[in-house]
Amino acid sequence: MFIDHDFHLHTHLSLCAVGSATAQAYIDNARRFGFKKLGITDHMWDTEHLPMLMKKEDYAEQAYEWLQGYNKQNYTHTLASRAEFDAVEHPDIQVLFGCECEYDYERRDIAITPQVAEQLDLLVVPHSHTHLIMPKRFAESDRTTALFLRDSFMDIVNSPNAKYVTSIAHPFDCNNKNVFRVLSDEEFAECFSAAAAKNIAIEINSSSLEGCCGSFGGVKDAPIMRMFRIAKSCGCQFIFGSDSHSKDGQNNLPYNYIAAAVLELTEQDICPLARS
Repeated sequence: MFIDHDFHLHTHLSLCAVGSATAQAYIDNARRFGFKKLGITDHMWDTEHLPMLMKKEDYAEQAYEWLQGYNKQNYTHTLASRAEFDAVEHPDIQVLFGCECEYDYERRDIAITPQVAEQLDLLVVPHSHTHLIMPKRFAESDRTTALFLRDSFMDIVNSPNAKYVTSIAHPFDCNNKNVFRVLSDEEFAECFSAAAAKNIAIEINSSSLEGCCGSFGGVKDAPIMRMFRIAKSCGCQFIFGSDSHSKDGQNNLPYNYIAAAVLELTEQDICPLARS
């Protein structure tokens, strides 16, 4: 299948992105790759869910420092990218404006209010940011990390705000790759069946695949692909993204094509919002 969208892009407004991640760069890339739709998903943590509420002693130092940076990434800051894209001619490319909004462990919910969510074209929830959101006690073993991810996934899909969620980004792909092996088929199926019931798409992320598979040849048998196969069998639809943070961040997009071929995806498996 031909992939004509990228629904996970960070501009320089994300604090972890670089200056080359501009509207002009992404429009130029879209024409080069044949994209008809782009989803701008700069990081955001809604003001009502200030990460300052977290207890420093419960989190790893890196997580605490990262989350304090999110105080700058509110709705006003994140959606400032609209003006930059408006200044670039792109009548052939539809640009959707949303955000990548964290899971808030302290509230066991998505870190966004309905008032903000209703103003977005798309809402991506990064399930696997355990370096940001997971209290350090869950890092004691592969199993405790896996259970944290299982439970947080269910919190996302059962949230009152789940109706606003377009997709779950890089599901279960944390810094501990053993999670893909530790969770059973039944545990994955419980999560993905719940997502399918809420019409929440699952993101296939070229950056994630590159990190998990190491090479194009490794995609077919990678543990992450077992997870995606289960998601498909549960009736989930999919969205593709690069998780780009720079002008060159989309260069790993061939991984998405390989994953689509391995999973034998068709247009009917793609989230309607992403279809041409």
